[in-house]
Amino acid sequence: MTSEPMDTEVPPQPRDRSAHGGATTHPSDDGLAVRTERERVAAGLKPYASQDVPPATDPAVPDDTET
Repeated sequence: MTSEPMDTEVPPQPRDRSAHGGATTHPSDDGLAVRTERERVAAGLKPYASQDVPPATDPAVPDDTET
């Protein structure tokens, strides 16, 4: 190996030194589950994604009767 730096077209990204160096920005497990289910629907493996279905009942209507 040589001690010369590699010449690349991509400039190095500046690093925020105030943040923890090992912290990563992975999505949550719940977010990954939703994305996976939607991808399966898009691929035709599932008929629908449960998060995209509206509730089966209408919201409660306030009572307008006077007492």
